Amino acid sequence: MQSTWFVVLKNANSIAVDRNASTGENTFVAGDIQMEGRATTVWHNILVYAQTGGKTEYLIAAILRDFPDIKPLCDAYQAKLAAGIVLTLDLPGTSFADRIRAAIAGLTAIDHLPPEQKAAFAAVTTLKNITENIDILAIYKEIHDTMQVSGILTGGIQPLFDVASRMATEPRQALVMQQFSGRLWKLCTKCDEYVNKLPTNANLQGMERVWLDDISAACTVLQKTSATSADDAYEALDLVRGTLRTVPVRLDQQIFLTAKNLPLAALADALADLLARLAEDAPAHATIATARDAILIVKAAIQARVLEHQLWQKVDNKLAALVDLTETATERDGQPTGPLALQFSRIWRETTRIVDTLAKLDPGAAWNVNLQTRAAHVVEELTREVIDINLILDFEAYCDGARDRFVNVDFALKDECDSLTGISAPLHILGI
Repeated sequence: MQSTWFVVLKNANSIAVDRNASTGENTFVAGDIQMEGRATTVWHNILVYAQTGGKTEYLIAAILRDFPDIKPLCDAYQAKLAAGIVLTLDLPGTSFADRIRAAIAGLTAIDHLPPEQKAAFAAVTTLKNITENIDILAIYKEIHDTMQVSGILTGGIQPLFDVASRMATEPRQALVMQQFSGRLWKLCTKCDEYVNKLPTNANLQGMERVWLDDISAACTVLQKTSATSADDAYEALDLVRGTLRTVPVRLDQQIFLTAKNLPLAALADALADLLARLAEDAPAHATIATARDAILIVKAAIQARVLEHQLWQKVDNKLAALVDLTETATERDGQPTGPLALQFSRIWRETTRIVDTLAKLDPGAAWNVNLQTRAAHVVEELTREVIDINLILDFEAYCDGARDRFVNVDFALKDECDSLTGISAPLHILGI
């Protein structure tokens, strides 16, 4: 039932299960449906609940009130249920990478269709926007990865301030600065190559040129070594340090926003139109149908992952604010910290509410159990309404667990964004 039910299933989740259009046997009771777990599992649970309770027609009617355009899919879904086909969770592939491969296989198969069918698909105007955005996503990834692998981000800028103060009189220190500025120049040159590939119509190049020009100017100053005053070197290093702190974060945001807004639904619609023109027994039909299904699932998965990442970013920001409070408390040398503890408690409650929301997406996971245990220790310490070494140690343990999870989510989203770029290759072959 892959070809039809999963779209109905996706839209079913948009219908509030406790929304009573009628009463009695058509009432959906939220507590009767398992609403925890991954999105596809929840969607599946809603449909199974409707089917076993004889409420499918009511649910379909509720869906169509909000999404009338999918009536053909709803009709096909009900026809398959009437034919006795069992509702399952057998979606294309078992992982994000599997679904990307299924999408690429279906798009590649289009190149082997008769010329008129291939041309009709390639002529869909909305598809050009997909390839452009996927290419932009790939460029942002290249810039971000180039900055990461350069070693400059992890090497640290602070020791170079001491080098700057002595390089006018000590040749060895000048050599250190020259080596650093050489690496910095290579980074600028490589990033500049990628920036040149960004489209100019949205001024994306201009946005990246701002920080590239700043680093290039700083690099020019640092390369002069003995002719550069310590004050000039300090100013250049400050500029580099500030840029390297902010640009990777902004590039992350660009990557995630571009991935989130990829018009994958338009690609799935174009594939659906193509399938309508193909005979069901055509050699490429099944492959293209699976690709269409996979692309819609990928779209939902990316949106969910981006939202998850945004929530963890909020958690990380609030943890940073709590760290500031604990540092303020330790600077008081034994003075009462009750007011700070109350402020800590308020931000702590806000933080754990977000984490609890995230925990419902992954119940029973090791990170979840670990954080719950560490959170309980922090809560116990907070009952004393004082910030001391015991609270700080338990809080630091919680921070370590939360940030480990954030790093894993961050890596997963980056990998998925990287996988998305593979979709553009077969589209470019088709002239899109």
